This record gives sequence, C-alpha cells and structure tokens, in this order.
Amino acid sequence: MQSRFFVLAFCFLAITRVSAETLRWGFSPTDPAPYVMMQGGELGPSITRSMGELVASRLGWQLEFVEVPNNRLDQSLRGGRIDLVCNTNPAWHRAPEKHRWSRPLYHDADVVVIRAGRTIPDRLEDMEGMRIGAGHDQHYPPELANAFSDGTFQRLDVRDTETRLRMVEHNRLDATVERRRAVQYHITRHPDHLLAIAPWTLAEIPLQCVAEQKHRDRGTRAIETLERLYGDQDIRAVLTGFGLVAEQ
Repeated sequence: MQSRFFVLAFCFLAITRVSAETLRWGFSPTDPAPYVMMQGGELGPSITRSMGELVASRLGWQLEFVEVPNNRLDQSLRGGRIDLVCNTNPAWHRAPEKHRWSRPLYHDADVVVIRAGRTIPDRLEDMEGMRIGAGHDQHYPPELANAFSDGTFQRLDVRDTETRLRMVEHNRLDATVERRRAVQYHITRHPDHLLAIAPWTLAEIPLQCVAEQKHRDRGTRAIETLERLYGDQDIRAVLTGFGLVAEQ
C-alpha cells in the first residue's frame, strides 16, 4: 500500500511538471551589472534573475533563461525562442507597436566615464579624437552614433562594461560611454576605483519589458503579472535591493 502511494505521488508530480508552462525569459549576457551578472557561464544573482523568478513563481510556471544578443531580440521574440525580455526600450526595436510593453520600470542614462584626475569634458564635442569604449551590440543616441560613423571619435568595441572601465583606469581608453546605474554599481563595489562620471547625460533611457503577443500569450501574461507585482511593490523591492530607484 505504501509503495503504491509513492508511485502515485511520483506520477502526480511528473504530470504536474510536464504540464506546467515554461516561461522563456530572454537576456543579453553583455548587459551590465546589476541588470545581468554571469556566473560560470550562467545567469547569476541579478535584477533579471530576481524579476524572472518572481514572475514565474507568481504564475506557477517553470522558468528558463535564454541568452540572446541585443541585436537579435526582435528575431527571437518573433520566432518564439523567448517569450519576453527586459532592460530594453521601444526605440531599439524595428516595430515596437507589434509587441506588448510594460510600463517603464526604472530609468537609466548614457553617461561618459573618464579616468579620475583628467579634465571632464563639458559636452560631446570636447571629446573629438578620443578613444571611446563601446559595446558592439549596444544602442547609442544618434549624436554619438554619428560621431562614431564619421570618425570624430575612435570607437573601440569591448565586450563588457567591467572591461571597458578597467581599460579607462589603465589609460587604454580615453573614455567610455556606459549606463549610469551600471557605473554607480561598479563604483560601490570598487571603492578604490579611478573613475569619474561626467555630470551631463547623452540620453535618458526609460527601461521596460517587452513580449511577443501575436501568436503566444505567455509573454503577455508575464507582462500582466509583472505590472501587478510592480503595483504591489514587489518589483520595486527587487530594484531597491540592487540600488536602483523604481519609477513612481
């Protein structure tokens, strides 16, 4: 009798596991901390992981994190490789009106970072001829993108924020353009840093989550759940835990 109970219990758990929905949460491994942090080739403790686990738990779904380069997000959403992705903005997508968007969860900004002790430029035009660090799949405001294209700045593509900041400290780059929150997070973890952030911004960026909504409803349901969690302060608590201020 006892053995039959365990067999039935195992079968029930197996059926439940098979029948449960799986939410495929996309992320770019080159997004900076604290949005994305990699550990051993996998997504580690980060805003992305915390938000994904919170949403999946509320829905009662399994969760799979899927690496997607920033320049392939639209393709991955349309093709069903991922159900949604966060830390993005409608301006970075070819047809944003075809997707389901969350409200802005927090704002960030593109800022110029130089080595401490150097003269901080007052505007972009003051940086002519500089070696500027950039990410190959990152989105930049038009003014900066044009300056890269016409050779006003010497663009050096470097994979991740941490490496670019270290290169600035060691004078291998004259400056780098980064997300302000990412630089602030780096500075809090490295009090002996040799970095200075320009007081002006290249662009203010409201960051949102986006889901494909034409053929599948998993992403749309995740967005709806995320909105409810935001209203209940749960998402705000995640952001606050990583030093970010959520939108009111």
